[in-house]
Amino acid sequence: MPSVDVGCVLGLKHKISNCTGTPVSDKKFMYIPMSNGIIKIITIENLELKKEIDLKDFAEILENKGDFEGMYLLLHEDMLIIQIDEAIYLFEIKTENFSLLMKMDDLFVIYDSFIYKNSLFISLDMGDENRLFLASLAEQNKVVEFVQDSFPKFILFETEHIFLTDGNNIVCRNIAGGTVIWKTEIARYGNYRDEIWDSDREGDITMYAVIIDKQIIVGVDKGQVISLDIENGDVNWITSLNAESAKVSLIYQEGESSIYASANYLYELDIKTGAVKKSINIDQALGELKLDVGHLGISNSCLFMGTSKGTPALVVMDKGNFEIKASHPLDDNCELYGYPAIMGKYLTLMDFSKQLYIFEPIQ
Repeated sequence: MPSVDVGCVLGLKHKISNCTGTPVSDKKFMYIPMSNGIIKIITIENLELKKEIDLKDFAEILENKGDFEGMYLLLHEDMLIIQIDEAIYLFEIKTENFSLLMKMDDLFVIYDSFIYKNSLFISLDMGDENRLFLASLAEQNKVVEFVQDSFPKFILFETEHIFLTDGNNIVCRNIAGGTVIWKTEIARYGNYRDEIWDSDREGDITMYAVIIDKQIIVGVDKGQVISLDIENGDVNWITSLNAESAKVSLIYQEGESSIYASANYLYELDIKTGAVKKSINIDQALGELKLDVGHLGISNSCLFMGTSKGTPALVVMDKGNFEIKASHPLDDNCELYGYPAIMGKYLTLMDFSKQLYIFEPIQ
């Protein structure tokens, strides 16, 4: 999570159309994938265009490709990891060396992946099973591979272990070999309500989970937040929020003593006990705006909430008292994609039409 503060007063600086996915950034540059196969390199300090990388110039197989809609980026040190359809390419930024890491038979997305000891961890949906493996970035081969029954709704890792969902369980595995260390059935902590759910399952794990101070904090459908011990999967605490909510979204900034959860209401929770420190009826506070669960961002002083129901907007709220500081309209019929992200002094937000909004602080 970011350590900088963009402030609570923002203005729209740029709108960039025809992006294929969310940008990635380091301390100096923002890398934006475009639908024509170009990656724009933008200087974070002033948003000036430093360079454009035209991928058609680097691979013969891409020369006649007209649409790069399936392009996603990851950034690892001085290397861009690029997914184009069912292939992963490596682009070394300093040397401009471009190479194929691997090509798959089935479509997958790398934005749920991460780097572990110079290897890319990939989750591949095979229909009736989910295949997970490490691919060495240096040797360009598979290091380890294991299979589970379902596609994970979240993937987290810390040091030597990976934490992910498998069906209605949260599983801890050793990354190096895929061995299961512990498994906790978490769906039974759900709060089933006939008027909300067609299914009679006792709870679905959402994609919202974070690792904080040797615990995994998970948002569960039916308005529950659950903390598990990272060592053994035991439940530390359970907090029941608004049971009318279908999903619980979580956001956390490293080093803080609180985690924020939205479930019709917005909550500040103590990370050690799960106790509610304060809350607000977010639907009433937003009025005609309707919060989309999941589109949350955070800085030192503010929470950022994207809405695409009712009137699309970026809402800025003070973390200290939950007071709404500003509401920035987005384009009509905007449907948000991903979550607000801080890059340098700017805040970025994307919609499903692949338009990138860049907001800047106003002094």
